[in-house]
Amino acid sequence: MTKVWLKGEFEFATLFSYRIPNFSTAYAPSSPMPGPSAVKLALVATRIELTGQPSEGTVMFDVVKAARVGLEPPPWVAISRTFLRRLKRMKAGNIDQSFGIREYVHHGGTIGLYLEIEADAVGFVAHTMRQLRRIGTTDSVLYCLQVTQTTPNPALIAQPLAQEFFQVTLNPELLRGRPVLPLRDIKPNSTFKQANPYEGSGSFTEQQMYIFPLRLYQAGDGWTHYQRESFEGFTY
Repeated sequence: MTKVWLKGEFEFATLFSYRIPNFSTAYAPSSPMPGPSAVKLALVATRIELTGQPSEGTVMFDVVKAARVGLEPPPWVAISRTFLRRLKRMKAGNIDQSFGIREYVHHGGTIGLYLEIEADAVGFVAHTMRQLRRIGTTDSVLYCLQVTQTTPNPALIAQPLAQEFFQVTLNPELLRGRPVLPLRDIKPNSTFKQANPYEGSGSFTEQQMYIFPLRLYQAGDGWTHYQRESFEGFTY
């Protein structure tokens, strides 16, 4: 079956936050962009919301679970650290108060989210991508500018730290000042039942280290500013 790349161009209407795996909610640094599993699960949730049918979410899950994902950052990214007071209503009706730190991301332009899918699923996935309204935390609101069949430039998307990457990036200077973070993706053999928060039956994600095509530009007390810089010479 022929596979094609779909690219969705998105702009966040609010600050974005995606907690890096293995960090607690009390101290939650953010990735510059949503991870692969967050992108896929956002599509699954959107499909269910659009149709009101959990079965449609199952279909979307099966279409995207093993898809390769490309994460293309905007021209610049700034991350700020915020001290928050949280209020949570308890079962007894009381309000529980806690404090924590969370990072929020300021995107300097649109981001690109790529999915490599089977050609016969293009219409199904593209329609749902156009309807995405949030990703990451529920308050990370975004809207879709357009969806096109576009192959990503490998030098401009986040790359897993795999052997293929290091074979062409032997210059340490190319890696200096770039964010390297763990992100999650969905295991190719997982099921929708495992991912369903109401009946999940085990771990359905796996973790991989990614390096972003960003370079540290400025930093201060509680904030960091990156500018996009390609991995020169890198190809699949």
